[in-house]
Amino acid sequence: MTGKGNKFSCYVSAFPNYNGGHIYYGIRDAGIVEGELISNEEDIGEITKKVEKAINKMIWPEQVGQPKRGVHWEIFFQPVVDENSKPIPSTFVVVIYIAPCLGGVFTEEPECYEMVEGKVKKMSFATWKRRVLHTGWLRSGEEIPSSVQRITWSSREARKTFTVKGEKLRKLINKGDWDAFSRECQILQRKCQACEMKLLVLSKQVTACYRRGSFNEARILLEEYKTILSQAQDHLIFEVIRLYLQAALKRASGDFQELARLLTEALSKAELIEPGLVTATVYVFAATVTDLINSKDPSNKLDSPDVLSIRALEHLQRVPDSSDVIEDMKQKVHVILATFHLGSNISGQHIKGSIDNLCLDKAKTSIAAVYKSVIDGNSLSAYRDVQVNLVQSVCNYRHSQVSSPDQRTRLLRSAFDCAKKAKCLAKQYNFTEMLQWCKTNQALCTEELVRVTLEHLVRKPSLQE
Repeated sequence: MTGKGNKFSCYVSAFPNYNGGHIYYGIRDAGIVEGELISNEEDIGEITKKVEKAINKMIWPEQVGQPKRGVHWEIFFQPVVDENSKPIPSTFVVVIYIAPCLGGVFTEEPECYEMVEGKVKKMSFATWKRRVLHTGWLRSGEEIPSSVQRITWSSREARKTFTVKGEKLRKLINKGDWDAFSRECQILQRKCQACEMKLLVLSKQVTACYRRGSFNEARILLEEYKTILSQAQDHLIFEVIRLYLQAALKRASGDFQELARLLTEALSKAELIEPGLVTATVYVFAATVTDLINSKDPSNKLDSPDVLSIRALEHLQRVPDSSDVIEDMKQKVHVILATFHLGSNISGQHIKGSIDNLCLDKAKTSIAAVYKSVIDGNSLSAYRDVQVNLVQSVCNYRHSQVSSPDQRTRLLRSAFDCAKKAKCLAKQYNFTEMLQWCKTNQALCTEELVRVTLEHLVRKPSLQE
């Protein structure tokens, strides 16, 4: 288990640097449970000692020091049973759990090099940390952290305030209740003059502006956000939000120049922050636009929407403060996944000429997840309702492509009705940025309905003859 030819230490390093995980010994890759033969308690004790020794030899963050069993890792010996559920003597599956540990866990001291005056020289660990947490992320006078760990909020209260107050504003935006939104922004700014509250309100005002198509106003607000950013105690986290807002504004206004660069920078800096609501928001946005970016410029190497969506869900699971916004974002992720499987992007452009039944089934599963969320008591916001109707429209359109002629007309009419409902909602709540997708879907369904109707009329006389 712990010999040089085994990858044990690689897993011990990989799991804490991600979300934690379990290492199993005694199960084949195909899932067949064989177990390990461990004849007595002395052997169990010997295995435990060797595992502990191997883990302790690795380099853990300085704030952790010596990793502790029961905190950073644990080992279990699970008895293997036969077909009658009776334990097989001396046969166990050995399970080793490794907890998440931000700060970098290494198999041995990192060895890397740099170019110095045209020559290759070994780089110290301290220099390597400085390169990872580059000086732009450090205030003047701050020292390089003793370990490479993700940036956290200055306090639990600061994080909770951002989540709770931000959720209230987000709900009003998604409802399209712009008067109530403006009043709430004024109330929050009067009650709290702190820079962080000002940044929070500005960030939501930028979102509200580009949702309504007020792009110039959004740019002015974003410039104001940028000027006071350095004053914030949690300025590193609010910097990630700024990058996200700048990218979102460019996408909404149809300006795709530098969108890929902004998105890449936002994602890379989000990886330096503890997983939570901010990082999940960046991943959700990336999943929304990456197909659009790649279709404009195939040279981009951004991850696909399904990969980014899964990452977003993982980060949402790490949000420590219970919030309705989490369920709303999960609904959005499932909408994105459905759109991806249907071969479309957020602007309503059909990237693929057609899709197969497997992709259609995956899309239906994602749409069903949204409806299940509603049944569970998480109602759709007006904005999300527009998106769900749009993706349902595309789903019905795609379904018509793989259906019999008799079903095709019915499915296309359903697709048209969903697109029409989405357009009415977008107009009612002044969601200007969504109107184009609504019109695109409605026009697509109309064109296809006309074609199918003409084909039916052409076939009808021949049938009478």
